[in-house]
This record gives sequence, structure tokens and C-alpha cells, in this order.
Amino acid sequence: MIASSLQIMLWDKEIGRLSWDARRGVSFFEYNPAFLGGRLDPFPLVASVKSPASRRPIMGDRETKLYRKLPPFLADSLPDAWGNQVFECWRIQNGIRNQEITPLEILSFIGKRGMGALEFIPESSGIRKSEKLNMKLLTDLAQRIFLERENVRLLPDESLTMQSLIAVGTSAGGRQPKAIIAINPKTGEIRSGQIAGHKGFDYCILKFGDAEHSSAELEMAYYKMARAAGISMMPCRIIEIEGQTLEDALALGKENGIRKAESIIGEVASAIRQFRHFAEECEVSQRWIGAVEATLNQHLAEWGLLERRKNVAFRIGETLFEKVRVEKTYKGNYHLLCEVDGKEHKFVITGKKEEYALIDRVGTDNLTDEQLYSLVETFFVG
Repeated sequence: MIASSLQIMLWDKEIGRLSWDARRGVSFFEYNPAFLGGRLDPFPLVASVKSPASRRPIMGDRETKLYRKLPPFLADSLPDAWGNQVFECWRIQNGIRNQEITPLEILSFIGKRGMGALEFIPESSGIRKSEKLNMKLLTDLAQRIFLERENVRLLPDESLTMQSLIAVGTSAGGRQPKAIIAINPKTGEIRSGQIAGHKGFDYCILKFGDAEHSSAELEMAYYKMARAAGISMMPCRIIEIEGQTLEDALALGKENGIRKAESIIGEVASAIRQFRHFAEECEVSQRWIGAVEATLNQHLAEWGLLERRKNVAFRIGETLFEKVRVEKTYKGNYHLLCEVDGKEHKFVITGKKEEYALIDRVGTDNLTDEQLYSLVETFFVG
């Protein structure tokens, strides 16, 4: 398999070659002389065709781990966390040692399936144009790879499903499992979105849902918030594959113009305040509605866009508890806070406490005075 050189293609034109120097353990890129005479300048800031340096080999970055010894303008085509998980599973399945893998192998693995305009030839693996995808098998395997990571072991009859997942899933960026697909809105048939020219098919980014975290439903709620905020974007929808929810988006929307910042911020804040409504409409699990809402409200408050109750106070016995409130921490716990005689008191409510589930469900800003009183009585008095 070992790839020592790749053609770098842009819109069916070879812009240059990427090679691997095994002795020095670094890559280098050379422009195609014919491309240098053209009008395109794909990397004007870092490797402009107008620069004298473009006539010489451009070495990979050996210092920055992120670039993996590739020139930075090519390293951006490498897969993100999810694509790397799929690649790692494929590597183990094929008995290839990790030390044998170079960044060129990974780029050849991406081939023509990248999210950007660049293509890498020769490419490894592929999928036939007419091949239909079994989304149930694909979804199950994607979930296993995401959860089990390098410990996943493929069954003999899963090899074809793995090939399909490689074909549609390695180039889609980000951490969560996703794939690029083509779906026929009339028949529901799904094919690889990496093959151009499927007539009657919509091309989508499909995100595999995670039932435990309501990820597909949360994505849909955020989509509705974005639309409510006046952000123009292509349609998103929830699809169900034998009881499992997935979310697909046709494309990323583009703005038609720029309005005043105050107007935009106001609409965004208004949409964020509607999160609970959208989340319930999308059937997000109650445990996540309160948790996400608390974080969103905290942001709004910090931006000065949310009026919070300034001083909730209770007298229990001889003690006056002032500025009673609940805040969520970055670790996921809740802090019950109050002041007694000018001194702040704090109690950490962890996931082991039954009150944690209540706060998660209701949300920190929706706790009633009676509920806050009960929390103070339980943790500061009792």
C-alpha cells in the first residue's frame, strides 16, 4: 500500500505532487510547472504561485504536531477525530502496523472524498456508483466504532459495511460520527454522497444520532434556534432508521447581507431563549434540556442579555439566606450558592444527589422559590 507520491488535483487540474522523504521523515510538495503558468492561486497566503519559493520544493511542517509533517495548506485535508477513528479501525482490520502509516497514506485514503476542493490520487478504496447503502448496518457499525474506538473488532460479515463507512465517513470533519450521503427524497434510497451525478438525489451530511445524549434531537433544536435567529441555512431534518434517529443537513447556508450587529445579537438572544420550546418540540430528553438551557442562559447573562433574579432570600429559623441561586460548573456539577451575614456559602450538588436530576430537568433559571427554599433547607440547614 505504501504511497510515496500523490497527485494533488484541483477541479480536474494537477496542481502538483506531494512526496514523502522516508529518510528525513517529512513530506514535500512541488507545484506542477504547467499549473504555475495558469491563473489559479490556491494558497496565496502561504504558498503563492507568484512567489519565487513556488519553484522549489515546499517542505512539510515538522514542528507543529497538528500538521503531521505536511505543508499546512495540505494538512487541513486530513480527517478529524471521527475520520481518524474509521481509518484506525481499517488499519487494524488490514493488519497494517502504525509505524508504516505516513500522512500520505491517510490522504490517499481520503482520495476524492474530501470536504474541500482538493483531491489526492492514487486513492485507496472506493464504492461503486450504483451501490446502495444499508443504513441500519452502517449506523450500528458507526456507533460501535465511536464507542469502542481502537478496541472494536469487526465480524467477518461486517467487512463490506466497513468499506461503505470508509467511503462515506472518513472525510466528514468533526468529532461525532457522520457521513456524506445522497438520498432520494421520493423513494428514501440512500447512496454514497462521494459519487457525483446521482439524478434525483439530494446530497447531505448525515450525523449518526446518539440516543443516550439526544444528539440528533439537540442538533435539530439548534437548527430551529438558528432559523428563529434569522440565520439563513439549508434544510435539516430528522430521519429514522429502524428506531434510531439520525439528522441530515443538505448544506451550509450563506448570508445574503450584513445587518447591524445589535439587530443580529437581539435575534440570536431571542432564539436562544426559545431553546426549551424547540428542544421539547424535537423530543430532546428532559435530562439534557435543563442542562443545555442552563449553559445557554449562563452565556446570555454574561453577555448582559438575560435578566436574572437579583436577590432571592429566605429566613429559616434565625438565619437569613440571601442571594440564593444555582449555577452549573464546567465539570457538570451544580453549585448551590447563598450569602449569610455577608459571607458566601457553597454546596456542590453532584450527579449522585437526587436533587441533581431535578435541576437538570427544570433548569437553573426555572427553579421556583419553593424549590430553592427546599434546596437551602436540605443542604444548609438540614
